[in-house]
Amino acid sequence: MFGGYGAIATSIVAPNVLYSIISIVSGTIFLPVAYFVTFVYPAAYAMLALTAAFGVVKDQSNGSNWNYRNRIHVYLAVAFADWAIHQFLYLLFPLTLIWGYLSLTMGIMYAIPVWGMVCIAAVGVLVGNRYMWYHNPDNLPEGAEQLG
Repeated sequence: MFGGYGAIATSIVAPNVLYSIISIVSGTIFLPVAYFVTFVYPAAYAMLALTAAFGVVKDQSNGSNWNYRNRIHVYLAVAFADWAIHQFLYLLFPLTLIWGYLSLTMGIMYAIPVWGMVCIAAVGVLVGNRYMWYHNPDNLPEGAEQLG
């Protein structure tokens, strides 16, 4: 992800340096490799973290009397309060938007994951920030204190 931001900064500050680096690598290989390194790895990490938070809640809720609302509350507490995934999504969102623009010329195979991640990152940032504004660790359901 930071490689992508480094490339953007280099294109603004010293575009000739970026073009000389790009000219070394074949044009047909450069864009897919850059896509993979600067977008796919961070997006996969974000999705795995969101899925892992769901797994933590599922394991902890077995045998408890949590209703659906309590499970969602604990999921948000784990994902956004304990693990701060929304901050990572906040960093990922601008780069994902740039890849969304570039993916329009790369083809549908590249565009669908990017635009899906744009939606996930946008919702994650909005929900995560809103949750953190109103988060009260003392308000979690019984048995959720040891999560995270």
